[in-house]
Amino acid sequence: DVDNIFSFARHNRVDDVERLLLRGVPPNVRDVYGNTVTLVAAQNGHKRIVKGALRRGADINAANYRGNTALHFCFSFGFDKLGDYMISKGADPGIRNN
Repeated sequence: DVDNIFSFARHNRVDDVERLLLRGVPPNVRDVYGNTVTLVAAQNGHKRIVKGALRRGADINAANYRGNTALHFCFSFGFDKLGDYMISKGADPGIRNN
């Protein structure tokens, strides 16, 4: 389940991500790079998955092993509306990455 949630988040499989979160996969679980579901969804501009993970208690300011947050990925990859949404929900634009 843990391995699948990252693939589902990457491919915008909202129902599958939600199902795994409901089955007990922690919203802050990390992949081998330190990415959370929120970070993977933000890299790909998938707002519904970001929202679902946040509703389940995901850390909006979690950083991967390189210090990148979901907010860094939003603005780096041109998902400005998603980045603005995340700031409105408490994402800290002052966090610096490596």
